[in-house]
Amino acid sequence: MASAITAGTLTNLAAVLPLLLISGMAALIFRDLIFTISFAIIATLLAALTLVPMLAALLGHLRFESGLERSLPLRAFNRGILALRRGYRGMLPRILRFRWLVIGVAMLALAGSLRLADGLGNEFLPQVDDGGVSVRMVLPRGTPPAETNAAARQVEAVIRDMPHVESRFTLVGGHLGGGVINERPGTMNSTVQLLPRGQRPEMSAGAWVAEAQRRLDQLDLPGARISVRPPSIQGLRFTTSGDDFAVMVVGDDLSTLQGLAREMSGRLRGIPGLEGVEIGREDQSPLFRIQVDRDRAASLGLRVSEVGRAIRDAVDGVVPTRFQTGTQDYDIRVRLPRTAVADAEGLGNVILFRGDAGEPIMLRDLATFELGEGPAHIERENQSRIQRVTGNVNTAVADVGTVVAQAQARLRDMDIPEGYSLVFSGQWETIEETNRELTTVVALALFLVFVVLAVQYERLSNPLVILATAPLALIGVALALTLTATPLSAPVLIGVILLVGIVVNNAILLVEYIEIGRGRGFCVSRAVVAAGAVRLRPILMTTLTTVLGMTPLALGLGQGAEIMQPLALTVVGGLLGAMFLTLLVVPCMYLIIDQFANFLRQALTGRTMTGSSSSAGRLEKALS
Repeated sequence: MASAITAGTLTNLAAVLPLLLISGMAALIFRDLIFTISFAIIATLLAALTLVPMLAALLGHLRFESGLERSLPLRAFNRGILALRRGYRGMLPRILRFRWLVIGVAMLALAGSLRLADGLGNEFLPQVDDGGVSVRMVLPRGTPPAETNAAARQVEAVIRDMPHVESRFTLVGGHLGGGVINERPGTMNSTVQLLPRGQRPEMSAGAWVAEAQRRLDQLDLPGARISVRPPSIQGLRFTTSGDDFAVMVVGDDLSTLQGLAREMSGRLRGIPGLEGVEIGREDQSPLFRIQVDRDRAASLGLRVSEVGRAIRDAVDGVVPTRFQTGTQDYDIRVRLPRTAVADAEGLGNVILFRGDAGEPIMLRDLATFELGEGPAHIERENQSRIQRVTGNVNTAVADVGTVVAQAQARLRDMDIPEGYSLVFSGQWETIEETNRELTTVVALALFLVFVVLAVQYERLSNPLVILATAPLALIGVALALTLTATPLSAPVLIGVILLVGIVVNNAILLVEYIEIGRGRGFCVSRAVVAAGAVRLRPILMTTLTTVLGMTPLALGLGQGAEIMQPLALTVVGGLLGAMFLTLLVVPCMYLIIDQFANFLRQALTGRTMTGSSSSAGRLEKALS
């Protein structure tokens, strides 16, 4: 049994270690978990090979009997296991006769489970229900502070009438970030703290957000954009603004970018589950433009750079010298009085000189002045100008994948000028990056498990039989996620990778005992049936202990359990599905691959494997 223990433990370790290669946000969240599991696996191997045999030897010398085996519950359990074993032993020969049909049904079930998984939706992490909700209102530019405050009080009244509100804090005319209050006229930001999840079992934070948004949409506030944002994990930011959803318009001209962003925001509003759609960094700042007539300046013997230097010296001043004391140096700045350059008329009176002794020229004679507005912020991505349209996803209404699919459908027929493009970022970009990395990790984990098994068994047939159970676990995973309406996420994918190392243990137990039976001279069919009957109880024990250990986490008990609940559901569903399929599919797969290996060996070498002299005809006769 040492070889089976070593093979099972090393396959677990081989499946887990590739997770350390992932990077990005998933690595920050799950790397500590992977380290913990890896060292725990190593510790269990050492304990199983050293401590457990020693304790078993010591307990074998004890003459004391507890009598527990004679208790009614344990006797009933043993009778149930014996009945299950007799039924399985009697059914297995009939299953082996139709092994190709069994394999075909398993493949169809696997294909159906993959179709189910396509409809589950996508998200990076489940929404954590800590009760922290935010409400934001944006009024048209130029709204007086009194009207902004009056509108904010109407919003507060709606929030006050909502159930399960523990506290609220509102700022009007700005927002608080990093301990600093930033002014932004015409806005309101409110932080609402709901009661703990256990005190509102009938309403999740996502449902509260949907109901609050519905009530606030009924307010009669002309031009107001009100959005309610669901709870988020502190420190987990998918965009610079902290929003879940973002679409970037990439291009050169700022006015074109802003026009496309306004059109996009209009198209995206109304998507179920997408809340708080707005244009990122839409603030405008007063802008005073000075347009120099280049031709006139050249005719007067002035370059544009000389005009710009003169304006800068007049407004900002020039430092001709410094004043020095014993320990300090001070700049001596010479400039015009602020009142002399405070408006267009004052700037127009700035005098320019042609050359060293040229005639004076007024700035108004060769430049025009224009007072307007310009963007307060210019964002760039990879050195390209961008304009973001952002929002937040309420997973109580729709998952991230569904929201992005609807957004792509609405923007598909949008007229994008040449040289401009749309890029989806935010949580969806993180999901795609994580899926690419974890797909590579799954392939690497399967390869490492195969290598470990091939080295352990010194052949390829048994590792192929054992690895056949790994894809079958996806059937149970898809059913568990579908029944609980759990979308695909990073914890689900990590749970699938963990399953690769866990589910093969049952197949290792079964194949190991088949090899023991064949080593004792049994024919293949008898060895398979005997192994199935003998290893039924250990397979049930190893599966049910893991499932029961994961059950509290799968139930999502306690605050913050939402993050790991999909991982537990994946492991529980995959193990239960793989357990039943292992007992049915692995014996059939073993016979098929063994027959193929014997045929290939005979074709290449002209001899068959020792201990398997019975031909396919004898095998069918033994199963009859």
